[in-house]
Amino acid sequence: MKTRAAVAFEAGKPLEIVELDLEGPKAGEPIGRNQGNRHLPH
Repeated sequence: MKTRAAVAFEAGKPLEIVELDLEGPKAGEPIGRNQGNRHLPH
């Protein structure tokens, strides 16, 4: 599924609207570092 999100690529830079693919990992694919049940740093 595709969706749009406002994303900041660097601190102090304006947000950019980007299209993201929200499909989860396919069977047998490893989960990435910031995916799954992990908390983002504050």
